[in-house]
Amino acid sequence: MVLVRLAAIAQIEDFLSSQVAIQSGNNIDLTWSIALGNTCIGTEVERSINGGPFINVFGIGGICGSPDREETYRLRDDGLSETGEYHYRLHFGNLGFVSMFVQFVQVWESGISVYPESGVHKLRVESLSGPFDLNVFNANGTTVFYLENVRSNETMLPTESWSNGTYIVHIISRESVIRQKFAIYR
Repeated sequence: MVLVRLAAIAQIEDFLSSQVAIQSGNNIDLTWSIALGNTCIGTEVERSINGGPFINVFGIGGICGSPDREETYRLRDDGLSETGEYHYRLHFGNLGFVSMFVQFVQVWESGISVYPESGVHKLRVESLSGPFDLNVFNANGTTVFYLENVRSNETMLPTESWSNGTYIVHIISRESVIRQKFAIYR
């Protein structure tokens, strides 16, 4: 699951033109773009798992960015196996600020992932092969979304009007019943 939560200060918002992290299996692909005319000396990518300390996982030496064009950087954090929340942040060398964004990525043993896409959230179910019924409940136990006889392993959840908070995906198939919590932060 990928939940994006920006922890940016004004300097960072002007410095970056975009940032995203997407889970792909046991890998997380990080992409960010430094806006036109901005540069820094070196970039460090740090990761925290389940609220633990941040550790350096990647470093880019030399000048980052460009005075005459936008520069995009892509990194893959691969082979992740620990279940939990993965938080990422960037440190732009000489600029004196650390947090670009914090990206929450949940790698779930249940085979379910939920992540934002184009203003809604995409539900991906990798552990079932047949049709299933899908319920999504808010923290109060109220059904906020329901679909019967789902046959696709990807479903868009209409989360535009949902409040920030914790939700529970409840999937019922012939094979099993799966429950998984996820959270929305905007």
